[in-house]
Amino acid sequence: MAEGGYWEIVGFRLADSIVAVFGNILLIPTILPLFLIGLYMGKTGMFHDVSAHLDRWKKLCMHSLWIGLLFSVLTTALMHDLTPIPAYIAYGLGFGIRIFTGPILMLFYVSALVLVLRRETRQNIMKPFASVGRMALTNYLMQNAHFGLHFHGYGLGTLRQGPRAGAGLLLSSGYTCSKSS
Repeated sequence: MAEGGYWEIVGFRLADSIVAVFGNILLIPTILPLFLIGLYMGKTGMFHDVSAHLDRWKKLCMHSLWIGLLFSVLTTALMHDLTPIPAYIAYGLGFGIRIFTGPILMLFYVSALVLVLRRETRQNIMKPFASVGRMALTNYLMQNAHFGLHFHGYGLGTLRQGPRAGAGLLLSSGYTCSKSS
């Protein structure tokens, strides 16, 4: 639906939204462990005293990298029919492995970032992004409202109107607005 008022678009998407809400309930077992991992790391002081937990951070970084890369290659091979396994089995296996691949690679990204940012000079490079990280939910909601207003039919309807460079400027304005808040 490229055109229409707000309530027409809501009515059009309502059936898909109901299915999506019930589908999201099934995501709880995959997301809850991520919060528990973060809680564990916070409670054990891994973020507050990095130097005391340096060996743990290095092991986590090294092992999550090779396991994550292995799972990524395996997932790609299974889901793109690069194995002798029948496609209907391989795709299901690849999809199941992919559920674990993201969180394992997330552990690598977090641990690598913690290890890289131990020096103050490197921390200064990341300071411009600090305000965005402190207000992640607010930024997410405001950017959705901002871009929904500009790009959907119920808003200003500016999708595919004007030069692409203008869209790039609009996207960067989302970061600039979130940085100033």
